[in-house]
Amino acid sequence: MQLDELGSVLCNLCRVVPGGVVCFFGSYAYAQHVTEYFEETGVTARLAERKLVLHEPRASTDLDALWKSYAEAIASVGAADDVV
Repeated sequence: MQLDELGSVLCNLCRVVPGGVVCFFGSYAYAQHVTEYFEETGVTARLAERKLVLHEPRASTDLDALWKSYAEAIASVGAADDVV
């Protein structure tokens, strides 16, 4: 799947899913590549119109804070997260 198509699919999902959306990637390196591409092409901005966009931290000590932010966002406006 090309990244443009993935971006379209995620934007469409975020438009119809009322709660949170989690996107899993196989590695931190690929997640970073996709994140950079989405930022350059405006996909991140389109996602942020509907959901709070979060990125998994590399440090496991920061993971609890991320999931707390995710849960709070779902309760209010929705969230999208990438998980490796």
